[in-house]
Amino acid sequence: PDKLSKLLLQHINGTYGAMITGHLRMDTTYIQELLRCTYSSYVFFAGDEALQRMLVDAANGGPAQLCDALSKYCHEAFPKDGGYSLTGSKAQSSPPLPPVLDFNCQKRYFDQALHHFDDTDQRSFKQTYWVCDDAWPQSAKMQGSQGNIIVFLGNESPLGTPSQPIVFEQARQLHALVVEVEHRYYGHSQPFPDSLQPDGMLNSSDLYRWLKVEQVMEDTAAVLAAVRRELRVPAAVPAIVIGGKLLRKQSHVGRVPSQKACATRDGTNVGKTAFSYCS
Repeated sequence: PDKLSKLLLQHINGTYGAMITGHLRMDTTYIQELLRCTYSSYVFFAGDEALQRMLVDAANGGPAQLCDALSKYCHEAFPKDGGYSLTGSKAQSSPPLPPVLDFNCQKRYFDQALHHFDDTDQRSFKQTYWVCDDAWPQSAKMQGSQGNIIVFLGNESPLGTPSQPIVFEQARQLHALVVEVEHRYYGHSQPFPDSLQPDGMLNSSDLYRWLKVEQVMEDTAAVLAAVRRELRVPAAVPAIVIGGKLLRKQSHVGRVPSQKACATRDGTNVGKTAFSYCS
């Protein structure tokens, strides 16, 4: 907890220090500890303890009470004669994330097929993916007997630097190699970068015809197969896919057998099933 408090404080000061001045108090509450990671919530309060209690009680009373209380809170916490100036700000497109343990993550690029179901279409694009091997056993014997691969499916946004606590908690426990794959058509994984407009959209809706769940799952299988070959991962090492929301659907669709990246611990189903799933 002490180490986490220091990391959180650095993160908070770096993110919000220049935005907030005046009488300010930060409360940090530890709400859960799971394996090596401690989840924490932190809340900023301006004003005295009575005003803070009023706001907390309203929040506990539900959305309607909280909305009514916020007006009073802002009026009293930031009086006009107090030198405060409240202005709105745009949401950050890529807000800084709380720090996580260093898992030796390396950013890589893969020549990905545009169309996995048409052998006559030889077009490809650069797809971004990350490999994190800090929890991965160094010996082939340990890899084969204890190792796993955790595959995190990128959602409908740029992937960014790996920082998902659930991924790295499980990586430590499962002695896992972590592979994170950016979703096609997002971030730097653009099939048609020359056709992008200033708003990030392609200039023709026809270019989105390859934005399908089946294509995305084949992307993941192709990247995973390449990682297995490059790192000489023992054939018996299984892969576990982690995702949520749309990623959950992709995981379920991905239960359809794939020949590209497949293994079970005893090796009996190699070539018949690609992944185990967690969503």
